[in-house]
Amino acid sequence: MKANKYSVYYFILLIGCFFVGCGQERDKEETNMDIPKADTLSSIRDFDRLEIEGYVPVYKDSFRNAIAVNSVEFPNQFGAAETIWQGMSGQYSVTIETMPEEDGESTYRLFVNGDIKGSYINPETDQAFGNSCHTWNQIQIISGDTVRVASSTHSNGLIPEDGGFAYARGRWNNLILEKVQ
Repeated sequence: MKANKYSVYYFILLIGCFFVGCGQERDKEETNMDIPKADTLSSIRDFDRLEIEGYVPVYKDSFRNAIAVNSVEFPNQFGAAETIWQGMSGQYSVTIETMPEEDGESTYRLFVNGDIKGSYINPETDQAFGNSCHTWNQIQIISGDTVRVASSTHSNGLIPEDGGFAYARGRWNNLILEKVQ
């Protein structure tokens, strides 16, 4: 019987699971494969510091699995959340997953140890609570560094609300860190 390429791949997968163990991480050097590894930090699970000096407090929007700023109390202001990076040291591509809103375009800023590494403004949208991603490249992060995401409330003046206009709350869900070096 002649083996096709899929049966060969299946055999290699079985042998790999036997020698390495299914679900175990393998070093790039051990396998000589260039497989990127990404770590996802959840805003509501992994960012535990919600009151940062110089910023208004943020809150956990559990319904939307997001960190947000109370735009009624803090219009046009930045709130921030922090975590301590427990991963490997190195260069990372860092992607933020945000929630664009129809009532404003919030700004997001990434900091490592208090140094700003980048900024992003949500795109305009006509939908409530959409999804948007932005990636900052070549971000050096060392294990033990403080990672901060700051986000702002913002009104585009398009949605009337209580004698004024509605504001976006700077909601964001995740920070995805993919090691590049």
